[in-house]
Amino acid sequence: MQVMVLDRYETVRAVLGDGPSACPLLEDTYKETLENAAVTYEFAVPADHPDAQAIEPEGYVLLKDLDGNLLQLRIKIVEDDVDAEEGRRIRRVTCENAALELNGAIVRPQTWTWITAEQALTNALAGTRWQPGVVEWAGLKTIQIEEYQTVTATLHQIASEFGGELRWRVEWRDGRIVGRYVDMLKRRGRVTGKRFEYRQDIRGLKRVEDTTELVTAMIGLGKSDDKGQRLTFASVEWSRSKGDPVDKPLGQDWVGDPDALERWGLPGGRHLFGVFEDSEEDNPEELLQKTWDALQQRIQGRFTYEVEVAVLEHIAGLEHEAVRLGDTVTIHDASVDPPMALEARVIEIERSYTDPSRDKVTLGQYRQLVITLPKVVAELQKRLNAKQGEWDAKQASVHQGPTPPDNPADGQLWLDTSQTPNVWRRWDGPGNQWVRATPTEAAEVKAETPEGAQQKADQAREDAKQAVASGEVPLPVGALVGQITSEQIANAVILAQHLAQQVIQGQHIAPGAITGDKLAIGSITENKMRWSTHLLY
Repeated sequence: MQVMVLDRYETVRAVLGDGPSACPLLEDTYKETLENAAVTYEFAVPADHPDAQAIEPEGYVLLKDLDGNLLQLRIKIVEDDVDAEEGRRIRRVTCENAALELNGAIVRPQTWTWITAEQALTNALAGTRWQPGVVEWAGLKTIQIEEYQTVTATLHQIASEFGGELRWRVEWRDGRIVGRYVDMLKRRGRVTGKRFEYRQDIRGLKRVEDTTELVTAMIGLGKSDDKGQRLTFASVEWSRSKGDPVDKPLGQDWVGDPDALERWGLPGGRHLFGVFEDSEEDNPEELLQKTWDALQQRIQGRFTYEVEVAVLEHIAGLEHEAVRLGDTVTIHDASVDPPMALEARVIEIERSYTDPSRDKVTLGQYRQLVITLPKVVAELQKRLNAKQGEWDAKQASVHQGPTPPDNPADGQLWLDTSQTPNVWRRWDGPGNQWVRATPTEAAEVKAETPEGAQQKADQAREDAKQAVASGEVPLPVGALVGQITSEQIANAVILAQHLAQQVIQGQHIAPGAITGDKLAIGSITENKMRWSTHLLY
């Protein structure tokens, strides 16, 4: 890991990190947040190293992220103190995203009609040192700047209206910065598909539940008409019987969630209301859907999970994949009632290049996952949960050994190892004896013995030969005449008998359902003869 130090004129002054004579990084923390694309970097170096003197306020540092993108940060705070334990002077440095220089540029009120995301970024960045980079968006929007605002605020407005996420980076070539870019990505990070299961006993994990924004119903307001009246969805009807998410009658300008009402509502079945606004939406059906979607984000208490990266990587099965900002995992939390299954993203990441064990992430932007069990499975799970405590209390230990346990309880199991294969035995309390819980002989499951099977096979061969010789088995007229011998018919019968015997012994069908005497010779048809001949050849 190396950090390049530049002065305020962006001239290289030092390189920190690895190297025999380089100024070492004693500790550091890189922090990035998804919601506002904020980036900070804090680090410490020995204050008495010659290169430490190159670190000055309003200078810069350059470092690479996990994907190789070069980041520029501006030095804002430089503090010298003495390490109490080691007695040496330490220089501690705090840096912020260099793109915050865009707070010093203003965009005046104006309207950009039907422009692309790249055009909007170009307009916002005009006259600055930055330019649009990777823009993963197609389509047109009208962007209205209503007040005097900073370029930074305008960039976030553009990202919000197009539904993108910002990323900052610079390009370095020939000893200088040759490009500063603002990327607008549809979605940062990867959808890992990995499962993170919350448990209260996990060290390095903290969960915070916040219900300050909780609502159970929402009113939807859309675009204003020429009289200043806001659009509502009162003219739209929803019915579950027609496949809609919930019942919403005509004339009602709000939509509620009955499950959330039952769980969180006020006494008397009263909803907790909120308001959803989209000043550009002029379609009542779309407004209702958007309001419903917004409600789903607020009917749960807001959970925030702060996890050490090493813990997240281990639990979610990401040991060989570095966690990145924006990555998506699933969270299964059985500690709440009812249990939750959520999709969540890494919305904040703290990384230490000097000590990766200090890395941690914050998960957020939850989306409820609907997991529907078949009715029979759900009922079975309910019964299992109800009986689990009773079973745990009554559970008897299993004894294993060549001799039985002393003072067994009724129903206790004993794995008798005095014979091979081992035999399971169960203590019959009323009968005061051990009874075998597993069969050990063929007769116990009405299976055929090898000797009996061979005897029936020999008898079947003879019966088949005699049946053919006496004409009891009519050969078909046509293709089979002269092609199948008595010996072949007998062999086919023997093969069928052998297969049947294997099925019987394997308990794939009821024992005794197929025996030698039940293979009635007269029931062998032309099709059966063809099938048997095919098996033989």
